[in-house]
Amino acid sequence: MTDHPWRSAAYLRSVAGPGRIVPVEVGDDYRQSDWTQELMGWDDFVASLHLNDQPPPRPQKKTMYLAQHNLLVQFPSLQADIIVPDYVYASIPPPEFADYRPPGNEEQLVINMWLGPEGTVSPAHTSLVSRLS
Repeated sequence: MTDHPWRSAAYLRSVAGPGRIVPVEVGDDYRQSDWTQELMGWDDFVASLHLNDQPPPRPQKKTMYLAQHNLLVQFPSLQADIIVPDYVYASIPPPEFADYRPPGNEEQLVINMWLGPEGTVSPAHTSLVSRLS
C-alpha cells in the first residue's frame, strides 16, 4: 500500500458519517490519577490530530488518543486500508478458560486501533494477537 489515506482529515471524516462517537483516553499515562476516558464526537477527535489537510490543532491541556478500540467494526470501510499480517492467523492452543469463546466474526479476530497525536506514548505492555479455532 503506497497511499496513506489516514493522513487526511477529510478521508477520516468521510468514512464515519455525521454524529459518530468514539471512546477517547485523556491523559499522558493511564496509570496516573488524572487519567480518564470520555466519549467524543469523531469529527472533534479528528480535529485534534495533526493531519495533512486541516489546520494544526489547538494546543490541548491533556493528551487525547483513541486506544484499544475496534474502529473497523464502527467504520467497516477502513478495513480496506489495512493489511492483516499472516502471523495473525497462526493456530495456538486456546486459553484454559472454560467459558472462553473466540471473537464472533468470520475470521475470529479482534483488531483494535490506537490513534493519537504526534508524541503520544503508551507505557510498555504486551498484546496477544491470535486466531483461535
